[in-house]
Amino acid sequence: MELTKKYIESFGHTVVSITGYNEPDPGYAGVSKQNFYDLIAACKARPGLRNLRFCGGNTLNNDLALDWYNYVRPAGLNEGNTHQLAGVFDTYANFYQTVRANGDYATNDEVHDIMEGIVGAQYGLQAGIYWGYANLARGEFSKASYTGKRLGYAEHRPNWTAAAVYRQATGQVQAFGGASERQAATTTYSYVAKDRDVYYEGYGPQREYSLVMPGGSGYMTNDQPYAERVINISWGEDVQPAVRGRYVVVNRNSGKVLELPGGATANGTALQQNTYGGAAYQQWSVRPISARSGGDFSYFTLVNAGTGKAADLLNYSLDNGGTIVAYDSANTGNQQYYFDYAGDGYFYIRNR
Repeated sequence: MELTKKYIESFGHTVVSITGYNEPDPGYAGVSKQNFYDLIAACKARPGLRNLRFCGGNTLNNDLALDWYNYVRPAGLNEGNTHQLAGVFDTYANFYQTVRANGDYATNDEVHDIMEGIVGAQYGLQAGIYWGYANLARGEFSKASYTGKRLGYAEHRPNWTAAAVYRQATGQVQAFGGASERQAATTTYSYVAKDRDVYYEGYGPQREYSLVMPGGSGYMTNDQPYAERVINISWGEDVQPAVRGRYVVVNRNSGKVLELPGGATANGTALQQNTYGGAAYQQWSVRPISARSGGDFSYFTLVNAGTGKAADLLNYSLDNGGTIVAYDSANTGNQQYYFDYAGDGYFYIRNR
């Protein structure tokens, strides 16, 4: 561990916490609580590992986390950690309350859905590491829960879902919804503005907005969509319009529109800008992705009205100047977009 710590630090990073066993649940990892205890005790005695947090629990099943944490804590454990891949809601929430009451640091180093973060933040969670991609809802929730202020919270424990409203440090108000990756049941949440009419992603003015967070039929069933969502809430003179329908996509600087040249039907044809002439291949159908697409459903697809081809970021490019082409619709991340309101009716269109 000392060598690993030095290696990581050689890249300019700071190591703040270490642990021994990942998901040591009985029948899974083949280690005992005493093994974990002995490892933490040995690490704590090493001069090169001083002034670090020693993290434990680490169980896959949050029902078991507290037992492992309590057993190893006398060895020097001062950070409680659990995953949420099995177990009941009560023990997940109680784990973080107990860790914080002990004066220890509370962590989930394998967050599989923002539901875990929404609930964790309510009950004392201080740090999390996302499993997989940090898409829009995850990124916005990370900012909101770290530097923003929580305005509202709701949970459905039997359904393993949760919702919250935050005000970002920038003043932006956002609603979040999440459902357990493996054991959620479909739940409807209502977000209510008590003091004024507002717009939810441009829909309004209205006081209330309902969001259905889809779940599945059982534990780890194929119909579990591990759903996540973020919704922007706004009011005032310059409110974003709702996004849905057929559009001409106009560049603010050039005044030219996005088109599929000549209405070409070949996959891989690069999109371009041109003067608008009213052609169907210069128009785009914008629709939200299905809530059951899997993961974050805050995104939209752009499908050419003339050909039915989707706007596709070629080869998932991360480069400036990456090519956007027309391709058969596949519901993949490089064909999904987020409309980030820039004011005065304009948007930044950001690829997932």
